[in-house]
Amino acid sequence: AQTTVQVALDPGHGGGDPGAIGYSRTLYEKEVNFKIASKAKALLEKEGIKVIMTRSTDIRLDLNEIPQIANRANADVFVSIHCNGDTMPDKCGTETYYYAPEDNPTLAAQELQRSLLADMLQKKLVEKLGRTNRGVKQANYAVLRGTNMPSALVETAFITNPEEESLLKQDYFQEKAAQAIA
Repeated sequence: AQTTVQVALDPGHGGGDPGAIGYSRTLYEKEVNFKIASKAKALLEKEGIKVIMTRSTDIRLDLNEIPQIANRANADVFVSIHCNGDTMPDKCGTETYYYAPEDNPTLAAQELQRSLLADMLQKKLVEKLGRTNRGVKQANYAVLRGTNMPSALVETAFITNPEEESLLKQDYFQEKAAQAIA
């Protein structure tokens, strides 16, 4: 019997945690992340892929709970969706993170899959969004540390950059980000 591929999507932040706040002070990262994740979910489901969303409403989840949702669902892949933020409004671009430290045997064993997933996401996001390529990096994020499957965290663009914030507000840009992730 063919098993369905399951993808866990995590729209970063939510509820009382807005994430980064846009340059205009009117756009919240949690809202953009949710829109992109929802669009990616629709695209993946069209391809017959089962999607597990870590949140389907505007709620705040404990950072340790997020990977557990993906683990309990036995997801094949986990992608956490974010917008970047910085105190410097000129910072811009797209970056993707993964985590596979040598001192964690489970994660170290997935180093290749995790880095490949991050590389593919970064390549597609840069291709579709046309923003500065800030590269693939490793970081000890709870959502990457706690997942049993290959996982990555994407920072689509800087919500604190006026130009990128105006793009992140737009449906077509969110759709492009979703296509790249899907």
